[in-house]
Amino acid sequence: MKLLFVAPEICTPYTEGRKRFVLDLIDTLKKKDQVFLLTTTQVGQETTFSIPFKSALCQHGVQHLAYLIWNLFKVIREFNPDVVCVFPYGTFRGMYWYASTWFMRIIDFICQQNRVVCLTIMYSIDESTTAQDLQKKVSNLAISQQQDWTGDVVNVGLRYKHWRFNQTKNTKEPVLLFMAGMWQQTCSRVEHVINVRGLGVLLKVGEYLSKKGVKLIVAAPLFANEQCRNYLLSHPLNSWPESSITLLSEVSIPDVYSMADVFVFPYQKEITQFIPSSVIESMLASTCVAMSDLNFLKPLAQNGNTAYLFPIEDTNKMSEILLEALFNEKDRQNKVINARKYVESNWTINISVEQIRQFVNQSQSNLF
Repeated sequence: MKLLFVAPEICTPYTEGRKRFVLDLIDTLKKKDQVFLLTTTQVGQETTFSIPFKSALCQHGVQHLAYLIWNLFKVIREFNPDVVCVFPYGTFRGMYWYASTWFMRIIDFICQQNRVVCLTIMYSIDESTTAQDLQKKVSNLAISQQQDWTGDVVNVGLRYKHWRFNQTKNTKEPVLLFMAGMWQQTCSRVEHVINVRGLGVLLKVGEYLSKKGVKLIVAAPLFANEQCRNYLLSHPLNSWPESSITLLSEVSIPDVYSMADVFVFPYQKEITQFIPSSVIESMLASTCVAMSDLNFLKPLAQNGNTAYLFPIEDTNKMSEILLEALFNEKDRQNKVINARKYVESNWTINISVEQIRQFVNQSQSNLF
C-alpha cells in the first residue's frame, strides 16, 4: 500500500499531539507500506525522517497551507499513492474557519482530479464547529470514535511497544504532574497554558496542597526560557512554595510519568474533539489520571473506572479529589489497571493503522 501524508508543520519540536500522531503512524506503517510525507517547517526548526518527504521553510500559517496545495499535484503524480491522508490544523475560530476549510476542500478536490482517494483525518476539532459540518466539506472525514458519529473512524492512537522505563518513583512524597506540549517561548503562551490548559487551577491550590506534603511538577518545552519560568513562578495565581514546585523543559516519555503518582489534565473549556495524547500516555505508563469533567474527556474516564474526574469551577472539590487520588493507593491502582486495559483496546497506534487499512481496502473495493 502506498500512502501520501499531507500535514503542515511536522517538524521539531515533536511535543505536540498532532505531530506525534503523524510520526507514530509513519513509524508503524513504514514497516509494511510505502509512505511519503508532504509537510512544512517552522523557522528555527528541523524536519528529518526515515521515509521520503518533501518540505519547505514557511513563516506564516497561510504559507504552510499554500505550499502543500502547490506541491500536491506533482507529488501525487510522482509517488502515485493509493490514498492521500490529510492531517489539517484543528482550529476553526473566526478567520481560521476560512483558511482551514479552504485548505481541506482544495486538497480533496486535487485528489479527485487525480483520481486518488482522500481521507481527511482530524486529530482535534475546536469548539467552533462540529464533525458533521466538516464532513460536508470533504469526500471522507475521519475522527476518533464518538457516540454520535457514524462516519469514518481513525482513533488517535499511541505507539508505545518500544517503551523502556522504570516504574519506581524516586521519592515517597505525593507528586502531581502537569504537562503541555507548547514550545513557543512567549508569556502569552504561558497564559494559554494557565488559562486554557488549566494550569491556573493547580496554581491556585498550591498553598493548600503543599501543606499536605504534595509536590507539583510542571513540564512544558517553553520553560526552557528563563522569562517564561519567572513569569509563571511570579504569576498572581501561583501559591506554591518554591520548594514544592518544579519546572521542566525537557522530559523523556514515558519516564516522566514514573516521577509522579497522579497526572493531572485540568483542561478548562469544552472542545468538539480532542483525545489528549498525554492522558493516553499516562494510562499506558500506569500512572493514574485525574482530569476535568468536561464532556469531551468523560468517555476516557469510563464512568470513573479509569480516571478521576473533578469539576473545573470548584477548586476545593478538585483539591479533595486530588488528595483522594494521592492517598488512596488501592483505588488509584484499580483505576491504573482498568485504564491500561481500556487504552490497549481502543487507543493504540496499531488500532489506528488498522482503521486506515480498512478504509483503503473498502475504498478500493468500491472502485470495482
